[in-house]
Amino acid sequence: MDDGIYIFNINDPLIEVFKQYLEIELSANQHNLADNYSTENFVLENQRMFSVWVQNNEPKLFSTIFRKPWWQKGCYRILNRVWQNPRTTRVEKTIHPGLYTMIHSQLEWCKTQQDFRTAIITRQRQRYLFKRMKADLLEIGMEFEETDKLWLCKGACEDCLHHVLAHGDTECLSRWWKPL
Repeated sequence: MDDGIYIFNINDPLIEVFKQYLEIELSANQHNLADNYSTENFVLENQRMFSVWVQNNEPKLFSTIFRKPWWQKGCYRILNRVWQNPRTTRVEKTIHPGLYTMIHSQLEWCKTQQDFRTAIITRQRQRYLFKRMKADLLEIGMEFEETDKLWLCKGACEDCLHHVLAHGDTECLSRWWKPL
């Protein structure tokens, strides 16, 4: 594979590369987010698009573009289920440089969708990295706004409440479904 970002759907042959590296991630399930990558919680058929960042002809960074049907129309979650190869075993204090290229590519894909209004990046924890990411993105010409937390799943699981960086029409986020 040549260096760069690849964005593709589930019918593209690159899905086999994505699946291969997902298996590597799943086999190293000692981390606290391992359940997020399980086949029950990461259904490949539900992802809108897949992304792989290749460096030195080796896939290094993976994520998807995702949206749930009950989310506000035109709202896409970028950097969904991010992981890197080789897998890191400790909490990173820095942001992987490939993420910015991936954000740009995923955002450009979102903007081609007729219903696009907002792209969101979410994190449940480690909000301090968001401030750094927001500043770095602004420096390279991508403006993201930190918004109120959003509830990303239906139900009462506290893990569903996430911090948000949003690009685009953030007004639609004010009408987002919140738990009672």
